[in-house]
Amino acid sequence: MLMSRSHLAGLALLAPALAAQTPSHDAARLGTVHFETSCAPTTRPTFEQGVALLHSFGFTGAVRAFNDVLAADSTCVAAYWGLALSAWGNPFAAGIKPDAQLERGLRAVERGQALRGGTERERSFLAAVAKLYENYPSADQRTRVIAYRDAMGDVARRYPSDEEASIFYAAALAFSSDPNDKTYASQTRAAAILEPLAARLPNHPGVAHYL
Repeated sequence: MLMSRSHLAGLALLAPALAAQTPSHDAARLGTVHFETSCAPTTRPTFEQGVALLHSFGFTGAVRAFNDVLAADSTCVAAYWGLALSAWGNPFAAGIKPDAQLERGLRAVERGQALRGGTERERSFLAAVAKLYENYPSADQRTRVIAYRDAMGDVARRYPSDEEASIFYAAALAFSSDPNDKTYASQTRAAAILEPLAARLPNHPGVAHYL
């Protein structure tokens, strides 16, 4: 069942405070994100801040946070996932991503893949974001976006208790939707994932934004 108008309105009121392009590093403003990694434990607050910034479309700040993680732990595969997704920018923005932007993302993917560490889960996130950049000179953008959506769907199915996997998959469903599909099937599937999470994670910036 879809959320009530009042609930959605409440979430909408949260979004402006979270969605600045370069928000401050005030964790309270960004909301609450929990993302497990195998990186140095001391990097976790900064890493989760980066993920919160990703969900809040604060890509400049997210890049800074993930680079700070790598400065403390150069073996952190998950940080390269974060840099790759940050390079993509606003997934809901219209238009074809420029080559320079795609090259940044591809470089982050390749650097993460070159590392030996990381958990299977972390590498599955990295493999999913790689789909946005693989063969970008020859594969059209929509094909790559659909490949990313499907790969994130696989991650969410493999790790059903991983809330971040579910949230990023829901976002992928939403931004990969076919604008000509007036049944809004992808958006409906995304909402079905996000609505239960909204009750459990009222301070999560991604849930608020993507709903």
